[in-house]
Parts: sequence; C-alpha cells; structure tokens
Amino acid sequence: MSDPNLDTEYFEGGFVRMGPVDPAVAARFDPDDGLLESALVNLGTGMTKDGFVRLIDPGSLLPVMDTILPSKPGALPVFATAWGDLIVLHEGEFWVVLFRYGFYDDFLGEPTGYEFDALEELDVQETILQRSFYDQAVSVLGVPAIDECFGFVAPLSLGGAADVSNVARRKLKEHLVFLVQTGGAPRHLDEVSPSQ
Repeated sequence: MSDPNLDTEYFEGGFVRMGPVDPAVAARFDPDDGLLESALVNLGTGMTKDGFVRLIDPGSLLPVMDTILPSKPGALPVFATAWGDLIVLHEGEFWVVLFRYGFYDDFLGEPTGYEFDALEELDVQETILQRSFYDQAVSVLGVPAIDECFGFVAPLSLGGAADVSNVARRKLKEHLVFLVQTGGAPRHLDEVSPSQ
C-alpha cells in the first residue's frame, strides 16, 4: 500500500503514502482550506521519507480531540510528528501542540500551502517541532507506523529522562490520551513560560 518516494506538490522531499482518508472527514475542512482537503483526498495518509512528519487521517483522533485539547474545541488534527505532537487547524489557524512538553503555540496562521514546505525545513523541525534525537530513536526502534509515535515510557511531565533509553513505540491516540491523563491538558506556551 505504501508508495515510497512519491513526488508531490505538497512534500517535495518525497512522501510515503500509507492509506486513504475518508472523504467525509476531509470535507470537514473549510472550503477556503481547499488545499488541505485536496491533499488529504489525493494523498491520503503518509509521511515524509524519513518518517518524522506525517499527514494523518483526522478521523482517527477526532473522537478524543476535545478531551486531549479542551482549549481548542473542534480542532482538526492534520499533521503529526513521530514524537506524537500535532499540528491542528482551529478557527482557520494552525497550532502546534507539543504534548510531550505539555504546551501549544501558534504555528503558521491560516492554511496557504506553505505549511508543507515549512514542515520539511530542518530548522523548523529542530526548533518548533523539537526533533531532538529522532534519528537516534529510529536507529534503535525503527520508524513508527502511521498510527504510532515515539513515546517516553516515563513521561517528561513525571520526570522521565529525555533520551532514547526512555523511548518506546506507542499507538498515537492512546499515547496522547495517556499523556493528558498523567500530565494534564496542554496549555498555551505563554502560561507555561511567561514572557519576562
């Protein structure tokens, strides 16, 4: 089912197609966000060649979104990282939610198509998306499947170590629910780390 190194107008570095997205779920996007709907319908789910950034099926997480991100009711999950963090669309703007650290922040504003390019930029992956030691985790555990993520066995919110010895492959939805149950729902970055 996967189609390695598929060239697309969305992820220029290559895209590994994993499966379809229900058109009814894709149709939940605002008509002004037609590029996203088109990407979800035409590409389906998949990931960049190295597996770090994923275009996910929003329907897989919709049943738990208001529980795991109550501050953004009705948020649509669009992208995920292999660390289990999400980029969601809420009220016409993108937000990045770093569940492992317990916060969210604005990402790129409204959808323009640039989000696909931005997500492939190593600088964005290393800073905003906190790629950290992803390559090291892959060398030990392999690339997580589209419905999986790397998760800290002892969550960071409970003092777990931020290194590969504390990482395992987890089911994405279940892991996000677990993180919120143990560490609370993500808060805005300004609440977590107020500006001086």
